[in-house]
Amino acid sequence: VPLSLSSAVCTASVPGTDDGHGPERVVDGLDATWYESATPFSKSDWWQVDFASPLRGRVVLVSDDATGGRMLRNAFVESSSDGKRWARAGSFSGKDGVCSFVSRGRVRFLRVKSGAAKPQKVCLRRLKVVKDGK
Repeated sequence: VPLSLSSAVCTASVPGTDDGHGPERVVDGLDATWYESATPFSKSDWWQVDFASPLRGRVVLVSDDATGGRMLRNAFVESSSDGKRWARAGSFSGKDGVCSFVSRGRVRFLRVKSGAAKPQKVCLRRLKVVKDGK
């Protein structure tokens, strides 16, 4: 789903590195703009984003390695406003490896979890949050 970069409050979408000033700067401030787990995720593992302040809006996560391989087929995203109580926010599509949802309330934390019976590698190519869904 095309979304306006001008209203994005965070995005991580370009493989490799950037100059540190563009909208593709990864949320954690590091040069890397994509995430790949070193080992397969089991059901007790997760990848988490801690936003600087709570936000509300459309969240899009894309899983794959930019070639269409390694899409998450059985994984989901949970959200939390306080890091203590978590609610399932959306699931990754088996067709295209995308999880897209509009937050129901203010979100301070997101985490990606595997729901697969066997551990699976997690490869996240893009995270985009469009504030207030605009």
